[in-house]
Amino acid sequence: MIWATAFCLILGFSVVGLIIFMWRYVTLRRVRKAEEDLPEVLHGISAVVKKGYSIEYAIKEMYVNGPKSVKPYFKRVLKEVKDGLSVSEALVKALKDFKESRSFSFSMSLIAKGIEQGSPIADLLDFLATSNRWLVSLNRERRKRALGIAAMNLTLTPLMLAILSVVLVSMRTESTLLFFFTELFKLYGLMAGIAAFSLSYFASGMSKDVLLLFPLGALLGFAPVYLVIG
Repeated sequence: MIWATAFCLILGFSVVGLIIFMWRYVTLRRVRKAEEDLPEVLHGISAVVKKGYSIEYAIKEMYVNGPKSVKPYFKRVLKEVKDGLSVSEALVKALKDFKESRSFSFSMSLIAKGIEQGSPIADLLDFLATSNRWLVSLNRERRKRALGIAAMNLTLTPLMLAILSVVLVSMRTESTLLFFFTELFKLYGLMAGIAAFSLSYFASGMSKDVLLLFPLGALLGFAPVYLVIG
């Protein structure tokens, strides 16, 4: 009875965690796309500035002709400037919807600081564009590695536990010791699923949002053992 209750609870938490994770994923997908488009955006602004135009004009050009992912940000920047803020102040204030992206927030805050201090903006933009291009490449490689690790751990772990469970069932007798070991194995399945997911998470350095899927990891470890052994 206790294992049936545990299975239902883990299943419920897994579904809830997965739903919240997918909602967060969809919400942050726009921010991630903006991160990936940032090098192109910064180079575009730099090219306009190098032609002798102001940073405000360059931002307007990027709002009109730039990638779709950054248009909401630059639209807000231009609105704040129209309302009386300086370009540097507007660049920072408009970051409200991009706080989830450290690279985007850092780059725009640094540009704002450079404008305030009178730094060579074109050079700063080119430097940030190159740095962000490297970060985008690094993050893509990290996500690729994370998917590989997760696929291996979260496929092999349930499969291994299911096979071991079948072996245990075939050996089942009235032995109290074997019955006790079988009960412990159910707990082991639960912990093994969590451990496999934890390894995938920490080895990849993924977002903390992935913690919402920990119940799913527990389910993937516990389900094959519970369903085979009972």
